[in-house]
Amino acid sequence: MSVLDTLRAASPARRSVTLIMDSGLQVEWDRLLDEYEAASEEDAQKGSLAKSAAREVAEKLDAIRDRVKASEVTFEFDKSRLEWQAVIALQAAHPPRDGNLMDKVRGFNTETYFPALIRAVCRSVTGADGDSATDVPDDVWDGLLGRPATEDTPAVAGTLNLRQVNLLATTAEQAVNGVTTVPPSARSLHESPDSGASLAQPGPGTSHPDGSEDGNPPGSTTTSTTKKARTKAGSNAS
Repeated sequence: MSVLDTLRAASPARRSVTLIMDSGLQVEWDRLLDEYEAASEEDAQKGSLAKSAAREVAEKLDAIRDRVKASEVTFEFDKSRLEWQAVIALQAAHPPRDGNLMDKVRGFNTETYFPALIRAVCRSVTGADGDSATDVPDDVWDGLLGRPATEDTPAVAGTLNLRQVNLLATTAEQAVNGVTTVPPSARSLHESPDSGASLAQPGPGTSHPDGSEDGNPPGSTTTSTTKKARTKAGSNAS
């Protein structure tokens, strides 16, 4: 295939993120994930082969796993829904607020632009049972993201928390602005360049492999999740 054929075969970027819509369940899941990490460290310090502390928390996670999965909804964002010229126009429609440093840095009103971007770029929403919708009504978005007051309508408080909105905004922005790159090899995603140890995050019921590191991804203009295990369980972006 020639380079021109490759250019002709280009397709719009897509990104997706999965959220737990039951906020109470999300809190419970996150708390147990924190307990699991602490228990894993405790077992490692004690040198226990049985790893009883971590196993006990893992059983609690398993007990609510089905409820967590049932509450998950995947949001898919598609760059083709908003061409780059329209992205610039959307940013211009949300000018920076006077005296707001974040707005000054980004060049637009971050409080109003990101909800508008999420609505504009969302291609579909899919529930855990496979039910999918490609047209989310404005009142549903208002209920999720909230809506500022206008002369004719009162303000609406959104049900999503800051982290959930940040995940949606980050994923939508990646779809329209992100650049996809290919790593040197698939093996490089799983091995440390120094020791060759696996960097894969252990799930509940498994221990950290020797030499592994458990760190947070670098932050962006929006707040990233605090733990990769949590991201996978409750807010899996791809």
